[in-house]
Amino acid sequence: MIDIEGLGEVLELKKKNDEDKENKTSNRMGTVVALFENGTAQIQFDGEDEPSLKTYAYLRSYTPLVTDRVFLMGIGDTYIIQGAVDHDIAPYDYSTIKGDFKVEGKLVVNRDLDIGGDTSLDGDLEVTGTIKNKEFDDLGTTLEEVTETANTAKKTADTAKSTADSASSSASTANSTANTANQTANTANQNATNAVNTANSANTKATNAETTAKSAESKASNSQSVANTANTRAGNAESSAKSADTRAANAQKAADTAQTTANNALNKEVFTKLAVTQYIGFFRSNVSGKVTVSNSIGSDVSQVRAALLNLINALKSYGLV
Repeated sequence: MIDIEGLGEVLELKKKNDEDKENKTSNRMGTVVALFENGTAQIQFDGEDEPSLKTYAYLRSYTPLVTDRVFLMGIGDTYIIQGAVDHDIAPYDYSTIKGDFKVEGKLVVNRDLDIGGDTSLDGDLEVTGTIKNKEFDDLGTTLEEVTETANTAKKTADTAKSTADSASSSASTANSTANTANQTANTANQNATNAVNTANSANTKATNAETTAKSAESKASNSQSVANTANTRAGNAESSAKSADTRAANAQKAADTAQTTANNALNKEVFTKLAVTQYIGFFRSNVSGKVTVSNSIGSDVSQVRAALLNLINALKSYGLV
Protein backbone atom coordinates (compact mmCIF):
# COMPACT_ATOMS: atom_id res chain seq x y z
CA MET A 1 0.00 0.00 0.00
CA ILE A 2 1.33 3.44 -0.94
CA ASP A 3 1.51 6.07 1.84
CA ILE A 4 -0.39 9.05 0.36
CA GLU A 5 1.36 11.55 2.70
CA GLY A 6 4.85 10.20 1.84
CA LEU A 7 3.99 10.23 -1.85
CA GLY A 8 3.07 13.88 -1.57
CA GLU A 9 6.46 14.73 -0.12
CA VAL A 10 8.24 12.84 -2.90
CA LEU A 11 6.25 14.68 -5.55
CA GLU A 12 6.97 18.01 -3.88
CA LEU A 13 10.72 17.27 -3.87
CA LYS A 14 10.60 16.26 -7.54
CA LYS A 15 8.79 19.46 -8.43
CA LYS A 16 11.36 21.59 -6.59
CA ASN A 17 14.21 19.70 -8.26
CA ASP A 18 12.70 20.28 -11.67
CA GLU A 19 12.33 23.98 -10.87
CA ASP A 20 15.96 24.17 -9.79
CA LYS A 21 17.06 22.57 -13.05
CA GLU A 22 14.90 24.96 -15.01
CA ASN A 23 16.24 27.94 -13.05
CA LYS A 24 19.84 26.87 -13.53
CA THR A 25 19.41 26.88 -17.23
CA SER A 26 18.64 30.62 -16.94
CA ASN A 27 20.72 33.54 -15.73
CA ARG A 28 20.32 34.91 -12.19
CA MET A 29 21.31 37.90 -10.04
CA GLY A 30 22.71 37.66 -6.53
CA THR A 31 24.71 39.43 -3.83
CA VAL A 32 28.12 38.51 -2.37
CA VAL A 33 27.34 38.20 1.37
CA ALA A 34 30.67 36.70 2.49
CA LEU A 35 33.90 35.11 1.29
CA PHE A 36 34.83 31.50 1.86
CA GLU A 37 38.27 30.66 3.35
CA ASN A 38 39.73 30.30 -0.16
CA GLY A 39 38.48 33.83 -1.09
CA THR A 40 35.64 32.74 -3.38
CA ALA A 41 32.22 34.43 -3.12
CA GLN A 42 29.30 33.13 -1.07
CA ILE A 43 26.17 34.09 -3.02
CA GLN A 44 22.65 34.79 -1.82
CA PHE A 45 20.36 34.65 -4.88
CA ASP A 46 17.68 37.25 -5.32
CA GLY A 47 14.33 35.96 -4.00
CA GLU A 48 15.94 33.51 -1.50
CA ASP A 49 16.12 33.93 2.29
CA GLU A 50 19.37 32.06 2.94
CA PRO A 51 22.75 32.25 1.17
CA SER A 52 23.92 29.25 -0.80
CA LEU A 53 26.58 27.03 0.76
CA LYS A 54 27.97 26.11 -2.64
CA THR A 55 30.99 27.80 -4.20
CA TYR A 56 30.56 29.05 -7.77
CA ALA A 57 33.18 29.55 -10.46
CA TYR A 58 33.94 33.08 -11.61
CA LEU A 59 35.79 34.74 -14.47
CA ARG A 60 39.47 35.40 -13.78
CA SER A 61 38.99 39.09 -14.46
CA TYR A 62 36.58 39.38 -11.48
CA THR A 63 37.75 39.62 -7.89
CA PRO A 64 34.85 38.98 -5.47
CA LEU A 65 34.10 41.67 -2.89
CA VAL A 66 31.48 41.53 -0.14
CA THR A 67 28.24 43.51 -1.05
CA ASP A 68 28.94 43.19 -4.80
CA ARG A 69 25.82 42.70 -6.93
CA VAL A 70 26.86 39.93 -9.36
CA PHE A 71 25.49 38.46 -12.57
CA LEU A 72 25.55 34.63 -12.74
CA MET A 73 25.14 32.70 -15.98
CA GLY A 74 23.50 29.25 -15.78
CA ILE A 75 25.67 26.49 -17.21
CA GLY A 76 24.25 23.00 -16.94
CA ASP A 77 23.29 22.45 -13.27
CA THR A 78 25.45 25.30 -11.90
CA TYR A 79 26.34 28.93 -12.38
CA ILE A 80 29.42 30.97 -13.34
CA ILE A 81 29.87 34.46 -11.86
CA GLN A 82 30.38 36.81 -14.77
CA GLY A 83 31.25 39.88 -12.71
CA ALA A 84 29.92 42.69 -10.59
CA VAL A 85 27.04 44.83 -11.78
CA ASP A 86 26.98 48.57 -10.95
CA HIS A 87 24.12 51.02 -11.33
CA ASP A 88 24.25 54.82 -11.10
CA ILE A 89 28.02 54.62 -10.31
CA ALA A 90 30.80 56.09 -12.46
CA PRO A 91 32.81 53.44 -14.27
CA TYR A 92 35.99 52.31 -12.49
CA ASP A 93 39.23 53.73 -13.94
CA TYR A 94 41.53 50.73 -14.09
CA SER A 95 44.35 52.92 -15.40
CA THR A 96 44.58 54.63 -12.02
CA ILE A 97 45.56 52.89 -8.81
CA LYS A 98 44.05 54.57 -5.77
CA GLY A 99 45.96 53.82 -2.60
CA ASP A 100 48.97 51.61 -2.00
CA PHE A 101 50.17 49.32 -4.78
CA LYS A 102 51.85 46.04 -3.81
CA VAL A 103 53.38 43.56 -6.25
CA GLU A 104 54.60 40.17 -5.04
CA GLY A 105 56.56 39.03 -8.05
CA LYS A 106 57.91 40.60 -11.23
CA LEU A 107 56.17 43.68 -12.60
CA VAL A 108 56.76 44.40 -16.30
CA VAL A 109 55.67 47.82 -17.60
CA ASN A 110 55.99 48.50 -21.33
CA ARG A 111 54.75 52.07 -21.09
CA ASP A 112 55.18 54.97 -18.73
CA LEU A 113 54.34 54.32 -15.08
CA ASP A 114 52.97 57.23 -13.07
CA ILE A 115 52.89 56.51 -9.31
CA GLY A 116 50.95 58.93 -7.13
CA GLY A 117 51.15 57.05 -3.84
CA ASP A 118 53.25 54.56 -1.90
CA THR A 119 54.40 51.50 -3.81
CA SER A 120 55.65 48.25 -2.28
CA LEU A 121 57.46 45.83 -4.55
CA ASP A 122 58.58 42.39 -3.28
CA GLY A 123 60.24 41.38 -6.57
CA ASP A 124 61.84 42.67 -9.73
CA LEU A 125 60.61 45.83 -11.49
CA GLU A 126 61.25 46.11 -15.23
CA VAL A 127 60.28 49.42 -16.86
CA THR A 128 60.68 50.05 -20.60
CA GLY A 129 59.48 53.67 -20.37
CA THR A 130 59.93 56.18 -17.54
CA ILE A 131 58.79 56.19 -13.94
CA LYS A 132 57.07 59.33 -12.71
CA ASN A 133 56.47 60.13 -9.07
CA LYS A 134 54.99 63.33 -7.66
CA GLU A 135 57.76 63.74 -5.10
CA PHE A 136 60.46 63.13 -7.73
CA ASP A 137 58.80 65.63 -10.08
CA ASP A 138 58.62 68.27 -7.32
CA LEU A 139 62.31 67.81 -6.63
CA GLY A 140 63.17 68.02 -10.26
CA THR A 141 65.35 64.93 -10.05
CA THR A 142 65.78 61.94 -12.29
CA LEU A 143 65.77 58.28 -11.42
CA GLU A 144 69.54 58.15 -11.87
CA GLU A 145 70.05 60.95 -9.36
CA VAL A 146 67.70 59.30 -6.94
CA THR A 147 69.52 56.02 -7.44
CA GLU A 148 72.87 57.70 -6.85
CA THR A 149 71.51 59.46 -3.77
CA ALA A 150 70.09 56.15 -2.57
CA ASN A 151 73.43 54.42 -3.16
CA THR A 152 75.24 57.19 -1.29
CA ALA A 153 72.72 56.95 1.52
CA LYS A 154 73.20 53.19 1.54
CA LYS A 155 76.99 53.58 1.78
CA THR A 156 76.52 56.13 4.56
CA ALA A 157 74.12 53.76 6.27
CA ASP A 158 76.58 50.87 5.85
CA THR A 159 79.37 53.02 7.31
CA ALA A 160 77.11 54.08 10.16
CA LYS A 161 76.15 50.45 10.72
CA SER A 162 79.82 49.42 10.73
CA THR A 163 80.61 52.22 13.17
CA ALA A 164 77.63 51.26 15.28
CA ASP A 165 78.70 47.59 15.20
CA SER A 166 82.23 48.61 16.23
CA ALA A 167 80.81 50.84 18.95
CA SER A 168 78.53 48.01 20.07
CA SER A 169 81.50 45.62 20.15
CA SER A 170 83.53 48.16 22.13
CA ALA A 171 80.58 48.71 24.43
CA SER A 172 80.22 44.95 24.89
CA THR A 173 83.94 44.68 25.64
CA ALA A 174 83.70 47.59 28.07
CA ASN A 175 80.65 46.04 29.68
CA SER A 176 82.45 42.70 29.99
CA THR A 177 85.49 44.46 31.46
CA ALA A 178 83.24 46.36 33.84
CA ASN A 179 81.53 43.12 34.86
CA THR A 180 84.92 41.50 35.42
CA ALA A 181 86.07 44.52 37.43
CA ASN A 182 82.86 44.43 39.42
CA GLN A 183 83.29 40.72 40.12
CA THR A 184 86.92 41.32 41.11
CA ALA A 185 85.85 44.16 43.40
CA ASN A 186 83.16 41.99 44.94
CA THR A 187 85.68 39.20 45.46
CA ALA A 188 88.18 41.64 46.98
CA ASN A 189 85.49 43.04 49.24
CA GLN A 190 84.48 39.54 50.30
CA ASN A 191 88.12 38.61 50.92
CA ALA A 192 88.59 41.80 52.96
CA THR A 193 85.47 41.00 54.96
CA ASN A 194 86.74 37.45 55.53
CA ALA A 195 90.12 38.86 56.58
CA VAL A 196 88.47 41.23 59.07
CA ASN A 197 86.39 38.39 60.44
CA THR A 198 89.47 36.17 60.69
CA ALA A 199 91.44 38.96 62.41
CA ASN A 200 88.60 39.56 64.85
CA SER A 201 88.36 35.83 65.55
CA ALA A 202 92.15 35.63 66.03
CA ASN A 203 92.06 38.65 68.36
CA THR A 204 89.27 37.06 70.40
CA LYS A 205 91.17 33.76 70.58
CA ALA A 206 94.37 35.63 71.55
CA THR A 207 92.49 37.46 74.31
CA ASN A 208 91.04 34.16 75.53
CA ALA A 209 94.49 32.57 75.37
CA GLU A 210 95.98 35.47 77.34
CA THR A 211 93.27 35.14 79.98
CA THR A 212 93.81 31.37 80.13
CA ALA A 213 97.59 31.85 80.38
CA LYS A 214 97.17 34.34 83.23
CA SER A 215 94.83 31.94 84.98
CA ALA A 216 97.33 29.11 84.45
CA GLU A 217 100.15 31.35 85.73
CA SER A 218 98.11 32.18 88.85
CA LYS A 219 97.33 28.51 89.40
CA ALA A 220 100.99 27.60 88.85
CA SER A 221 102.02 30.24 91.38
CA ASN A 222 99.52 28.85 93.88
CA SER A 223 100.73 25.33 93.12
CA GLN A 224 104.33 26.45 93.72
CA SER A 225 103.33 28.01 97.02
CA VAL A 226 101.48 24.84 98.04
CA ALA A 227 104.43 22.73 96.90
CA ASN A 228 106.82 24.89 98.93
CA THR A 229 104.56 24.53 101.97
CA ALA A 230 104.36 20.77 101.38
CA ASN A 231 108.14 20.60 100.98
CA THR A 232 108.60 22.49 104.26
CA ARG A 233 106.17 20.18 106.00
CA ALA A 234 107.89 17.17 104.47
CA GLY A 235 111.22 18.47 105.79
CA ASN A 236 109.68 18.96 109.19
CA ALA A 237 108.19 15.46 109.01
CA GLU A 238 111.57 14.05 107.98
CA SER A 239 113.23 15.81 110.93
CA SER A 240 110.53 14.53 113.27
CA ALA A 241 110.97 11.04 111.84
CA LYS A 242 114.72 11.17 112.31
CA SER A 243 114.20 12.42 115.85
CA ALA A 244 111.69 9.64 116.48
CA ASP A 245 114.11 7.10 115.00
CA THR A 246 116.87 8.35 117.26
CA ARG A 247 114.57 8.18 120.23
CA ALA A 248 113.46 4.67 119.21
CA ALA A 249 117.09 3.61 118.88
CA ASN A 250 117.79 5.05 122.30
CA ALA A 251 114.71 3.29 123.65
CA GLN A 252 115.88 0.03 122.09
CA LYS A 253 119.28 0.45 123.66
CA ALA A 254 117.62 1.16 127.00
CA ALA A 255 115.43 -1.90 126.57
CA ASP A 256 118.42 -4.07 125.67
CA THR A 257 120.28 -2.75 128.74
CA ALA A 258 117.22 -3.45 130.88
CA GLN A 259 116.99 -6.99 129.46
CA THR A 260 120.65 -7.61 130.14
CA THR A 261 120.24 -6.32 133.67
CA ALA A 262 117.17 -8.55 134.16
CA ASN A 263 119.02 -11.62 132.82
CA ASN A 264 121.94 -10.96 135.07
CA ALA A 265 119.58 -10.61 138.03
CA LEU A 266 117.86 -13.92 137.14
CA ASN A 267 121.15 -15.74 136.77
CA LYS A 268 122.26 -14.47 140.10
CA GLU A 269 119.04 -15.69 141.76
CA VAL A 270 119.29 -19.18 140.16
CA PHE A 271 122.87 -19.57 141.10
CA THR A 272 122.03 -18.46 144.65
CA LYS A 273 119.29 -21.15 144.90
CA LEU A 274 121.54 -23.87 143.48
CA ALA A 275 124.25 -23.02 145.93
CA VAL A 276 122.11 -24.34 148.87
CA THR A 277 123.39 -27.86 148.11
CA GLN A 278 126.99 -28.04 147.15
CA TYR A 279 126.71 -31.44 145.54
CA ILE A 280 123.85 -33.27 143.85
CA GLY A 281 124.29 -36.90 142.86
CA PHE A 282 122.78 -38.18 139.63
CA PHE A 283 122.29 -41.94 139.17
CA ARG A 284 121.50 -43.92 136.05
CA SER A 285 121.41 -47.73 135.57
CA ASN A 286 124.90 -47.65 136.80
CA VAL A 287 126.10 -45.33 139.41
CA SER A 288 127.62 -42.36 137.67
CA GLY A 289 129.85 -39.79 138.98
CA LYS A 290 128.52 -36.64 140.54
CA VAL A 291 128.07 -33.56 138.52
CA THR A 292 128.74 -30.41 140.39
CA VAL A 293 127.22 -27.05 139.48
CA SER A 294 128.32 -24.05 141.41
CA ASN A 295 127.70 -20.39 141.26
CA SER A 296 131.28 -19.73 140.74
CA ILE A 297 132.33 -17.09 138.37
CA GLY A 298 132.21 -18.45 134.79
CA SER A 299 129.01 -20.57 135.10
CA ASP A 300 126.14 -19.40 132.85
CA VAL A 301 122.50 -20.23 132.25
CA SER A 302 123.28 -22.82 129.56
CA GLN A 303 125.35 -24.83 132.01
CA VAL A 304 122.57 -24.69 134.64
CA ARG A 305 120.02 -25.74 131.97
CA ALA A 306 122.19 -28.72 130.91
CA ALA A 307 122.57 -29.85 134.57
CA LEU A 308 118.81 -29.67 135.13
CA LEU A 309 118.11 -31.71 131.98
CA ASN A 310 120.59 -34.36 133.12
CA LEU A 311 118.84 -34.48 136.51
CA ILE A 312 115.40 -34.88 134.92
CA ASN A 313 116.63 -37.64 132.63
CA ALA A 314 118.20 -39.50 135.57
CA LEU A 315 114.98 -39.35 137.58
CA LYS A 316 113.01 -40.61 134.55
CA SER A 317 115.40 -43.57 134.15
CA TYR A 318 114.65 -44.70 137.68
CA GLY A 319 110.93 -44.16 137.28
CA LEU A 320 110.94 -41.41 139.81
CA VAL A 321 109.34 -38.90 137.59
